[in-house]
Amino acid sequence: MLNYVFKLTFLSDAHVGGSEGRLFPAMFFRVSNNRIARLKDKTFFKIFSQLGFDRSRLRELCPNIFNLSDDDFLYYLKVDMTNSRIGEIEPLIRTPQGKYYIPATSIKGAIRTALNYFIFKNDGKLIGKLNDMVDEILSRELRRRNNKRKRNLSSMTCKGERVDDYINSVLRKANIYGKGQNKDILRVLRISDSETSEGEAKLSPILSIKHNGRIVKINNRPAISYFELIPRGTVFKFNVSIDDWLLKKLDNPWFPNNASDFVDMIFDALRTFSTDYKKEEEKYISELKSTGNFTFSNMGFFNHIKEHSNIKVGSGSTILATSLFMLLKDDLKRKIRDFILSRRRIPRNALVPETRKWIAKMSGRSWILVSTLGWAKLEVL
Repeated sequence: MLNYVFKLTFLSDAHVGGSEGRLFPAMFFRVSNNRIARLKDKTFFKIFSQLGFDRSRLRELCPNIFNLSDDDFLYYLKVDMTNSRIGEIEPLIRTPQGKYYIPATSIKGAIRTALNYFIFKNDGKLIGKLNDMVDEILSRELRRRNNKRKRNLSSMTCKGERVDDYINSVLRKANIYGKGQNKDILRVLRISDSETSEGEAKLSPILSIKHNGRIVKINNRPAISYFELIPRGTVFKFNVSIDDWLLKKLDNPWFPNNASDFVDMIFDALRTFSTDYKKEEEKYISELKSTGNFTFSNMGFFNHIKEHSNIKVGSGSTILATSLFMLLKDDLKRKIRDFILSRRRIPRNALVPETRKWIAKMSGRSWILVSTLGWAKLEVL
């Protein structure tokens, strides 16, 4: 067993959520102009009962008429908003003590996607199989004239399987990860959850913006989400081990049998995948800038991300960062666009994914875009 320490440094703010679900604003108390605190559950229910269980009060921050102390709070958040009425809040994944961290599955999932991409990109036959399979699934779905289901790739099924699971069968047939769970090559890669962070997270409004410069709206108002965010510059460390014995025993022809070479391949894959992903994002940002609808807070910041990041973690990654979408042919990408957007009028230059999540700030009546989410640098110490 060979042991390593991986270091993850966030170059932009990031959101890694858990299974808790959205939180009501009433579960937070304004401590100062630039700081709010999450109420402990027992404190929240006590206050909510004193408010007569008035559900309309859930949409506002907990009123400051109550005398509360640190013992009533689970954790604190930095904010730069003064309004008390905000939307539901997407929390970070946290320990029961309120400390946030990065689960190992977030890193291992990003590594698996990058390895998939790296192997497919360097094998024309696999790319051909992938395109043929997606084309077959889409053609079948488009023939279903009475299909009432939500139109996105994850909702489609093929032979009783979700489409993404079915597409992954290409990997199994190619024996990339081995046939069966016990033969999965990534069994040799064991990653711990990160250390917990002692720092304070922040709360920021998030906009979903289309490539043509239009903000996604609900009831003719911008659909603003509120996310707890890990601040850029935050560092996490992971204990990583490679089972050298198992790596040799599995003897997978797609991967090296040496642990050191296996780690090198992981970082080559991350670098290749993130480089191609950032090229797609550059196109999107260029189109967004050409609309003139927004001000960008710091373009030098984007150049820094472009130069130093090699992984994207958490929410806001889109289909580009969680699939092999970039390896599909252009005509197939257009077919996916037509499938997903078929119930709306489709501009000829519409893209899929057509929206990205942006950290945004309001300035007068216009929005300043700060950054997209989740860019980071992963390295071996």
